[in-house]
Amino acid sequence: MCVAAALAKFANKIELTHRRLPIVVPETGMNVCPLKFNEYIPCHNATYVHQLHLPSSNLSTREELERHCPPLEQRLFCLVPPPKDYRLPIRWPTSRDFVWRSNVNHTHLAQVKGGQNWVHVHGQFLWFPGGGTHFKHGASEYIQRLGNMMTNETGDLRSAGVVQVLDVGCGVASFAAYLLSLGIQTMSFAPKDSHENQIQFALERGIGAMVSAVATKQMPYPAASFDMVHCSRCRVDWHANDGIL
Repeated sequence: MCVAAALAKFANKIELTHRRLPIVVPETGMNVCPLKFNEYIPCHNATYVHQLHLPSSNLSTREELERHCPPLEQRLFCLVPPPKDYRLPIRWPTSRDFVWRSNVNHTHLAQVKGGQNWVHVHGQFLWFPGGGTHFKHGASEYIQRLGNMMTNETGDLRSAGVVQVLDVGCGVASFAAYLLSLGIQTMSFAPKDSHENQIQFALERGIGAMVSAVATKQMPYPAASFDMVHCSRCRVDWHANDGIL
């Protein structure tokens, strides 16, 4: 089959489509959502959450940052398009420090967190110097300090037995990025809040991360999944609900 014939058979349309039962993928292929949905995240729609009128008592636990899925007929059923001018991501390990600005074109975070060295605009790139809320001078030095604390200054986190880490409120996930050099795997997560989409930065860098929040629902991991839970001013009340997450 020639390319032209294949394209004619599987011609996608740019059209906002919603889910129906039974779920059927048309022979012509999935529709593509309009470009304005290029940052759409299922079940994280602030407008829909506002319509739920959550009790004020639940807002204190940040329940509005959790997943809230709308009825089936309101869920999108089209391919989320990439941003305009999206380019193939830069490969690791270069992506630890640089990503294409056009792929995650958010500059507000660089303005409000630049002093903590989360991210800076560097021409056509976004530059991640390795800083964070509590380690603006770099994750490497911070990670070494944690290792010193856990080993009485005789080793690092890996020699202390840390292999799997859960990073709560990870920001742009520089902590996880610099743990990789020690052979430590990290699951990073942060909510979709006023800091724009932090997780989008992390994923573009090639770091495992997800949109989530510690609020009213228990974390979806079995007991003893992680050797260390890291929280750098994540504002989580770890003693609430008898410590059950």
